[in-house]
Amino acid sequence: LATDLQLSRPFGDWTAYARVQRWQVLQDDTSRIEAPYERVPQIGLRGRQQTGGFELSVEGELNRFTEVIDGRADPAAAARPTGTRTHLVGSVARPYLSPGWTVTPRLSLNAASYALDAPLADGRRNLSRVVPTLSVDSAWVLERDARWFGRAVRQTLEPRVLYVRTPLRAQDTRLNFDSAAKDFNFESIFTENAFSGVDRVSDGNQLTAGLTTRLIDPASGAEALRLAVVQRVRFADQRV
Repeated sequence: LATDLQLSRPFGDWTAYARVQRWQVLQDDTSRIEAPYERVPQIGLRGRQQTGGFELSVEGELNRFTEVIDGRADPAAAARPTGTRTHLVGSVARPYLSPGWTVTPRLSLNAASYALDAPLADGRRNLSRVVPTLSVDSAWVLERDARWFGRAVRQTLEPRVLYVRTPLRAQDTRLNFDSAAKDFNFESIFTENAFSGVDRVSDGNQLTAGLTTRLIDPASGAEALRLAVVQRVRFADQRV
């Protein structure tokens, strides 16, 4: 059960926000679960701007992660790390647009710094890392008028290609406050990072190509059918 208090204030293209998130974990002693971290507090600023054809997106946050009292899966297990994480996640993109196709090169950055309450096994209490990502996303929309089963339709052919290059950067396996592997589906395969959250960034040198076709009613715009296929090719194994 969550207790979640959030406040936000927009300033033009930017939004400042603050949040406190706590949990009451309903445990079954025969099958205990590991509680999520509490955020006490989460303070951040995010914004998105367009200038000179470029798109800039920035998010900066400070999070204080603490344990839920009596929320661990095994009371005898070693305590998980707690502490403060400051992160900056941003990207700059230059979309090239036309009525039938788009090409978007993007440079992204995921930087995080950790100040822990207790030292890790190697004695460190302060850690940091910066992970850059370069990607190029291109999509086309081709269409034609056709007839299927005696019915007039507009058929589309929509190829999409995404190339992602993220170098391998060390990410301490003991520090994972809010990341998890994304469900593998048609949407997530076209994302740059295989993980949600901030603490994990997947390395990659990969090309993802997909093809979608849709049948649309030309009068109402209603979509009658969608078929899609997608394939990812890795030029190097993912190690994170």
